[in-house]
Amino acid sequence: MKFPANCLVVALAAKAANPSRVKIRTMRNRSGRIHFMWERGGQLFEFRTPGASRCTYLRNALRLGEIHKVPAAAKREVPGG
Repeated sequence: MKFPANCLVVALAAKAANPSRVKIRTMRNRSGRIHFMWERGGQLFEFRTPGASRCTYLRNALRLGEIHKVPAAAKREVPGG
């Protein structure tokens, strides 16, 4: 299901919904921008929007996107993952 948001807003909403079980993680994407993800129960999640890494931060304020589970192989690349 697609909905308007950004990775920071969705990560903060996940933390607010379950503060004791959710840990927010950050990483730099290919464009050098900060990307927010969250971990719950050992599984890493992210909010993805196509083409967002090429837009300005302001244009990324609200974009249509979806929540995805991050594969275990990619999780090893996330600092602290």
